[in-house]
Amino acid sequence: ASYVRGGVARGAGVLPALGNGPLLDAGCGAGGLVAAAALAGQKATGTDIALRWLIIGARRLEELGLEAELVCADIAAAPFADERFHGLAAIDLFEHVEDQDAAARALARMLVPGGKLYLASANRYTLAPYPLAGLFGVGYLPRGFRARYVRARRGLDTLRFAALQSPAGLRRRLARHGFSQFQLRALAIPPTCRDDLHGLQKILFPLYSRLRVLPVVGRLLARIGPAFEITGTREFTPR
Repeated sequence: ASYVRGGVARGAGVLPALGNGPLLDAGCGAGGLVAAAALAGQKATGTDIALRWLIIGARRLEELGLEAELVCADIAAAPFADERFHGLAAIDLFEHVEDQDAAARALARMLVPGGKLYLASANRYTLAPYPLAGLFGVGYLPRGFRARYVRARRGLDTLRFAALQSPAGLRRRLARHGFSQFQLRALAIPPTCRDDLHGLQKILFPLYSRLRVLPVVGRLLARIGPAFEITGTREFTPR
């Protein structure tokens, strides 16, 4: 699938935010970031609760002639030592985690003091169609009404297991568990991933790429656009 093929390009775009030390991709999916790190000569570990994605990731690493550690685990109970990693990515993770605070606490535990966090998520308060449902305004609706609306439009509540996220909500949660020095941006989409886009998304891609780096417009786009990214640092004395 194009999503799997484009994962390495997307991962390469994230690496600069994570520093040069050992890194963990929490919720690694098909392992695009892990493969990108291995190609760059950086030690990386990937973990995901879905074994099927790790099998795809292992096959992708094999095809590229690379080796990396892939571990099937719940991030809230990940079997890694305290302060093992210098960088940690959590891309589309919190939408799929049942215990949000336990996940944030685990991320802080596994990072060294001063370690870098990169997080990306769909934005529940986007003015565009919400990416996980393809519908306008679902993030503003109460959960029960949202479920009925999505079922009526899609035939199935595609968000029934999703924990919708917002930039402000995620920053508050991360701050409670020892992260600070946050920077919020509209999600960067590498040009090499343009083939993953369709219809109006592909037409608007050049405009989006220009607007997201403008000081004022970029900050607004991070809050009302379809997806956002947050970088942060683990405090030396966690709260």
